Amino acid sequence: MNMIPQLFHLASFATLYKYIAWGVSHLGLWSLMLLSAFGAGGVFLRRFQFHSPAERLVFTLALGMGLWPWRYSCWDSVARFMLE
Repeated sequence: MNMIPQLFHLASFATLYKYIAWGVSHLGLWSLMLLSAFGAGGVFLRRFQFHSPAERLVFTLALGMGLWPWRYSCWDSVARFMLE
């Protein structure tokens, strides 16, 4: 049984295009967020030795994901202080 005719019967091409565009844009933004987190974490973990590449990846991403919100919250506090 072919699923493509059933898929187009359930939704219009315009609706499918919107879902595909939404998915591609979100995957692209997710990959940019992970790339920037990897770069931010890599700056601070260069001198550390890890047992495996998987361990390096996990620690680098975890540190990077924590550093970006911390950076923006600090910047927001400084901007509020300067504007008062």
